[in-house]
Amino acid sequence: MTPALHKRATLPGDIDLTSPGCFRDAKAHHAAFARLRQEAPVAWHPHAGGGFWVVSRHADVLHVLRDTETFDQAAGHLIGGLANATPAAGAEAFAFRNGAPPFSRKGEGGHARLEAAAVEALVPGIRARIVERLAAHAGSGALDFVELIAPLPSEVRATLAGVPGAHQDHLIAWVDTLGDRRTGVISATADARREAAAELIRYAEKLLARKREQPGEDLISDWLAAETQASPVTARHVGVLLFAFIAVGSATTRNVAAAGQRLLFESPNITKQLRAAPDLLPAAIEEMLRLAPPFHYARRTAQRDAAVGGQRIAKGDAITLWLGSANRDSAVFEHPSRFAPERTAHTHLSFAADGLFTLGAALARIELVTLFDELLQRFPEMIPAGPTEHTDSNHENRIVRLPVYLGAAA
Repeated sequence: MTPALHKRATLPGDIDLTSPGCFRDAKAHHAAFARLRQEAPVAWHPHAGGGFWVVSRHADVLHVLRDTETFDQAAGHLIGGLANATPAAGAEAFAFRNGAPPFSRKGEGGHARLEAAAVEALVPGIRARIVERLAAHAGSGALDFVELIAPLPSEVRATLAGVPGAHQDHLIAWVDTLGDRRTGVISATADARREAAAELIRYAEKLLARKREQPGEDLISDWLAAETQASPVTARHVGVLLFAFIAVGSATTRNVAAAGQRLLFESPNITKQLRAAPDLLPAAIEEMLRLAPPFHYARRTAQRDAAVGGQRIAKGDAITLWLGSANRDSAVFEHPSRFAPERTAHTHLSFAADGLFTLGAALARIELVTLFDELLQRFPEMIPAGPTEHTDSNHENRIVRLPVYLGAAA
């Protein structure tokens, strides 16, 4: 049966998702999406760049995500009209920033290394890095939680990709120049970005040659083992892997860790509960992911005429799926704004941004559980030390500054 179609719904004029101001105030933007879910769950957002659809309810977002034949990522995962849409916006020297790189597709080399069973084996190494980082800052005065934890996921991913420890600082510096890990908004000059991209590609060429001669237990070696004449691995492919895996993959852990720590500051009873019962941490991490997805939206493009939520979507239309809104849909989550680690059904859509995020989900979960386990046990007196600052981005849900006092180590 063909669903009934309604007159085209347009976003209310006082809601502008292309304005970073819409996301500066978390309370205001959550209220705006609650209104959209109620009044216009699938609505057209006019914009000078041509406009796009806004999908805000969980059921509709899930429908689009599942129908990969009708709605795909061929045009990338960003809407160009959204202000400050991505940390790498304008990084023309790394134009392949959009879209999922080949290694993120199931069945290609490296995929198995990032599945849950394989990632479990990484826990001792991840824990050792976290312990070393925290020990170096124990007894410090006020410090920025974001800066404290930011290097950890980048280093883990660089190692997993096959980058020797001695090369990681240089690699992460190039990636940061292209993606600006600190603020989420490009600040480097165009010349600096081009030079960083060139250095990264030159390094990728050397690393690829080394892995061909001396393969190891890493993503690039796995990928080469699956190489075929029809699908050769090039330096540019390796550059995509290094940039996307480090910049985009580590963003999940960094963004959710900062947002999660703020949730714990706001929920002292839950913090005490988790410290006493660390086995509850995996469920708490799922709640952090639900309430604070690392990215606000995922983008899809209609490959044929279709219907979503009673609205006619034309072939070629851009569609934005607002993950944070879907995660707070009261039709799916009881008391959706409440931080409730006791929830048993984890149906959030926070890893739906694209195949790369989904692929790295197990790794991000392991990192977050391990990080909070160590923080809760080692620093029971940690408290906020100042106001939280957010980046002005419509795409990345990022806290850029979270001052804390770690307190005395236990």
